[in-house]
Amino acid sequence: SMTGASMFWLDALHGCKLDQPLLLPFDRYRLSNEHRTGRGTSIPFDFGQDLSHDFLIHASLNSISLEELALATYYVFLFKLTNGEK
Repeated sequence: SMTGASMFWLDALHGCKLDQPLLLPFDRYRLSNEHRTGRGTSIPFDFGQDLSHDFLIHASLNSISLEELALATYYVFLFKLTNGEK
C-alpha cells in the first residue's frame, strides 16, 4: 500500500535532510552545446543468490517492477552517500 511505502521511506530516511537538493560532484563543467557521443560503460557485479532472491521477493510482494525497486534503492544509496551535503 502507498501508506505502508510512505511509512517505510520516512523511517529509512529518518534524520536525513530531505529539504536539500541532491548535488552530486562531476569531473568537469559541461557546456550545454557540447557534443555528446552517447557512449557508456557497463560494469557487471553480483549481489549473491540470497540478496538477489530477497530483492525478487520484495518486488513481487509489493507489486513493483525490479526496475522500480533497483532505481529506488540506487536513489536511497546516493542520498545516504551525500546526505544532501554540497
